[in-house]
Amino acid sequence: MKVAGGEKGEKTKDIEDRDNEVVLRRIISPKYPIDPYELLGFRNFKTPRIVPKEEVGTPVQEFFRDATVFLTGGTGFLGQVLIEKLLRCCPHINKIYVLVRVKRNKSPADRFETIFQDPLFDRLRYEVPNFQEKINYMSGRIDQPLLGLSEEDRSKISSDVNIIYHCAATVNFNEMLAKAIKVNTMGTQEVIKVARDVKSLKALLYVSTVFSFCNHIYVGEKLYPMHIEPEAMIELVEQKSAAELETERAAHMKEWPQTYVFSKALAERLILKEVSNLPVAILRPSQIISTWREPLRGWLNNKYGPLGIILAVGLGILHIHEGDLREETTDMVPVDMVVNSLICATKEVALNHKIKSNLNETVPVYNYVNGNQNQTTWKYFADIGMDEVVKNWGFSIAIWYPSSISVTKRSLYPIANLFLHRIPGLLIDFICILTKREPILTKIYQKLDQVRDILRYYKERKWLFKTDNVQSLWKNLSPEDKEIFYFDMKNVDWAEYLKCSILGARVFLMKDEILTLPAARKKMTRLYIIHQLIKFIFYSLLMLFGMYMLIRFIEYRVNDLILRSKQ
Repeated sequence: MKVAGGEKGEKTKDIEDRDNEVVLRRIISPKYPIDPYELLGFRNFKTPRIVPKEEVGTPVQEFFRDATVFLTGGTGFLGQVLIEKLLRCCPHINKIYVLVRVKRNKSPADRFETIFQDPLFDRLRYEVPNFQEKINYMSGRIDQPLLGLSEEDRSKISSDVNIIYHCAATVNFNEMLAKAIKVNTMGTQEVIKVARDVKSLKALLYVSTVFSFCNHIYVGEKLYPMHIEPEAMIELVEQKSAAELETERAAHMKEWPQTYVFSKALAERLILKEVSNLPVAILRPSQIISTWREPLRGWLNNKYGPLGIILAVGLGILHIHEGDLREETTDMVPVDMVVNSLICATKEVALNHKIKSNLNETVPVYNYVNGNQNQTTWKYFADIGMDEVVKNWGFSIAIWYPSSISVTKRSLYPIANLFLHRIPGLLIDFICILTKREPILTKIYQKLDQVRDILRYYKERKWLFKTDNVQSLWKNLSPEDKEIFYFDMKNVDWAEYLKCSILGARVFLMKDEILTLPAARKKMTRLYIIHQLIKFIFYSLLMLFGMYMLIRFIEYRVNDLILRSKQ
């Protein structure tokens, strides 16, 4: 939703609205009664207003009054949602300093100029038009000493900042060990060094993962000992080459399946050892997925996780999956609720902080998961998701009708993968090369195989997560804060969530505009007919082949009996 600017802009908007209304009459009908713009939340924006300085907010909002925040990972999935929420719902916040890496010769300001054009910020741009006045960009890198900050920026952080959010990480689960340690573990160490110089620090929140100690079946809201301490691992990274460490990764990681969770566990141990006198806490979310309620429903900007799998099926790319989905549970939390819990935990950490007397003092940990309150299975998630794709939100860029089968025997999966994925992918890519188009399916199937290998570990195991701190945090909120900063997982309606998420993935991630829905629905019907026709031909040929083999067998037996009778 955009605000018209000037007479010319208003006329253009009127024409666009009129044209869109014509298309909307085709999108919304007795067969398709849902307004997609309403479902995603585009019609729920509030009237812009300047909040008077003397207006008193909720307890959480007042905690952020005149506060200055320093944020790492602001360009990431979680970081963007955090920035949007703080600027929209904490009107008296002073400033947000964002650590930004210069990328492709684009300055931090240029990078965020592009980011702020994303639909995620449509509501913020509409309700708080001058929000950019409260953001300062600081050039730096998480893998550099003191974050690569200039002396001037370090001085600003030291004198101005009250709250630090460390969200930056490399989220590649199978990142090279050296890089994962440098970014996720040593990067955390550099954040701590910067935090020690902050004169008025109220809270330092580190965003980890609930799977950081996945080698424990029962995961409490506490830190666990490891076979190697972070200092020793950091020393190895500094002494050895990346290639040498890679050959030794299994020996160093032991029970941890990927470098991501291993480096996150080391970072948590580092925090326990090095911040005994700082107001620090760790938030451990499970798989973070698209938004549930705000600022828009179903927003996401990456293809990782369960929704990426559903997208691949919905686009007609993925046709088989490994394992029995009926038995496999999945733990997911919407990104907007993760952000709300993070913001509320900030206030609690600041108020409850006491100087620790020794290293045995524990760091507050918040396990933010759905499993204990509102568990769902992969089958339920996949069935509802596919139902929404087929019935309501088909993709105009789909290459085949959405269909998928489970291969429960692991030994059969490579065969099915070869005939249903790899060979068709090679044939289609060959056609693309002949027609001078970019071949992509082979690369996609390679990526999907990597994702499958990563997810297998988590699909085959079940954990019990303790969530007492999160439950207490929710219970102690005021009614007003519970409304503004909602994060109670037990009331998430997964069917309704998936309806929004599939449409959101279509619009925000795949850039498949809402106005293409009529054409997409027609295409889905055509693909269904072709899909059924090919299935009919395939099974008919299979039946004919079976009949042919049966007739040949009968002929063989009859001839054999005749020969025997003549002897």
